Amino acid sequence: MPSGPVFRRVPPMNLFGVKRLGSYIRAPREAWGVLRAFLQASAPAGADWTRVGLPLDWPELTPEPRRRYEACVVSDAAPEGEFFRKQMGGGACAVFLHRGPYQALQAVHEKIFWNWLPHSGVKLRDAPAFHLYLESDKGSADSGPRQTEICIPVEMPQVARSVSQNHQSFAQAEW
Repeated sequence: MPSGPVFRRVPPMNLFGVKRLGSYIRAPREAWGVLRAFLQASAPAGADWTRVGLPLDWPELTPEPRRRYEACVVSDAAPEGEFFRKQMGGGACAVFLHRGPYQALQAVHEKIFWNWLPHSGVKLRDAPAFHLYLESDKGSADSGPRQTEICIPVEMPQVARSVSQNHQSFAQAEW
């Protein structure tokens, strides 16, 4: 299990991104490659983006060729071509910190949803889970040690609202 969860309210985000279909090993790599190339060609040199990944389908329910993954950055950039812009609503999330390669994220999701969630006392909200990638994106291989916040939108029971919040990140805000 990753460390956590820490319960926090995530602010709404304006996202600019691109979608790819396929396995959650291949599709994210392809989507980030396309988005990275676009941003490097069109953004000021040295720009650092808050990166958000959205694996939109559950692997046990969706055939691999139809699984959707969206690679996004927080931005108000105007979409063109295959790129899109959308707003992701904020709200309460159970946030887990994963330290390790991106390839392990699917297995971590399974542990959260199959081991933690049934015993947590919280209910899911009707919103997609998402990843906040904490390292800057310099286009290096994704197999090394990385830190990723896995944000699971939840409806917070009263007892969880009093949980101490000592982990700092982009997503943290006051209850």
